[in-house]
Amino acid sequence: MFTKKGTCFFLIILIYTSNAISNVFAEIDLDIITSVDNSINNAFEKILRAEKEGVKVDELIEKLNSATIIFQEIIIELEKGNISEADTKAQQCIQISSEVENDAKILRTSAAEQSRILTQRNTTIRRTGAILIIIIGFILWAPFENHYKKRALKMRPVVNEDEP
Repeated sequence: MFTKKGTCFFLIILIYTSNAISNVFAEIDLDIITSVDNSINNAFEKILRAEKEGVKVDELIEKLNSATIIFQEIIIELEKGNISEADTKAQQCIQISSEVENDAKILRTSAAEQSRILTQRNTTIRRTGAILIIIIGFILWAPFENHYKKRALKMRPVVNEDEP
């Protein structure tokens, strides 16, 4: 049937094509892993920024943890060679990461707005308090002012007439 040359040639072609196919799959695997990893890292950076601005990020971290669990499942699926399942999970993981990014952005915006409102409220309260203290001071001083003016007017210098 096959000669030795034909068998060797067939084996060489089979090895070459299997290497080429595995390289293609390796590139697909690397693309999937890279895109998911980038999306998780971006979401984590957004969470860190939100946390620095005083936002409670517990729920966002839980969501991102679910994405990292899915990321581990993606790696397992790729090791099994199940690229379609890995791609489906990758899309799910990227979607969760983008939701976390959007939620972090919304929370940062609302925290900044709340901080601005709180600052305005505190400034208004301080100004109103200062004005009230001044007005109350004038009101309380008015009766004492009349009393001190009368006392000052009653004071007369004592003149000693015995001096030459």
